[in-house]
Amino acid sequence: MRGLTRSCISEMVDRKIFWVFIVVTMIAIAVILVSGQAQFGGGRGDSMEMNLGEVNEALGNPVTRGFAIFIDILVVLAVLATAGLIPSMLIRGRADFYLSKPISRTSLLVNKFFGILVAYSVVVVVCGLAGNLVMYLVHGIYSDNIIYVYLLNLVSLFIWLSITTFAGILFGSGSMAVMTAVLVWFLQYLLQYRDFVNQFVESRFVIRLMDIFYYILPKTSELSDLTIDVAVGSRVASWLPLYTSLAFGAAALIAAIFVFNRRDY
Repeated sequence: MRGLTRSCISEMVDRKIFWVFIVVTMIAIAVILVSGQAQFGGGRGDSMEMNLGEVNEALGNPVTRGFAIFIDILVVLAVLATAGLIPSMLIRGRADFYLSKPISRTSLLVNKFFGILVAYSVVVVVCGLAGNLVMYLVHGIYSDNIIYVYLLNLVSLFIWLSITTFAGILFGSGSMAVMTAVLVWFLQYLLQYRDFVNQFVESRFVIRLMDIFYYILPKTSELSDLTIDVAVGSRVASWLPLYTSLAFGAAALIAAIFVFNRRDY
């Protein structure tokens, strides 16, 4: 796997992908620096001022929530950047090179998948730590719970990479992998409001169908909300989004291995 991880890093450098992460991180740092100049007074003639660290506590940790959104954006960039890696590995001519190696197809795909996951996880964490350091230096805001922002977002990265890997092998196209991921995201986003929709639907079949899709599809939008709740120390109502999303990601990866082993290249 180390060889394939190095290959993923080399691809990242050759395609200048790391510059996108650097630019986004610099924008986030700039926002943090600007916010550090903000002061909140009690009104005209009132000498009382609050720095953003105090406001963060008073308003329910908006800075921590904003940082979680920043890590979410990094994960989205990683998914978009990697969607075409496996399909491009399996184009005619290049597939012969990889499949001629003295390893099984399962090992090849699993090693490539985790090579991508490790390489881009490191990028996400490093960029996140840079923002985290600046946030601490500017605002003095730090919480041990911030580690959950990294951990749960890396879980989300695993889930989305599983989806794009399966779609990439099934359709042989990076574009179709991205479109599949967007479709899955759109469906899971809508299904989190199924209880509201059910109020206007009379068909029990449609209601049951929506429930089935809700429990099958990943719940990454709800997982993002769960991540923020954990990061700010709020009570988590349910861990269901985490368990079911992980199960879907594992199933997608297994399905990708199944299709890959039976595909004729």
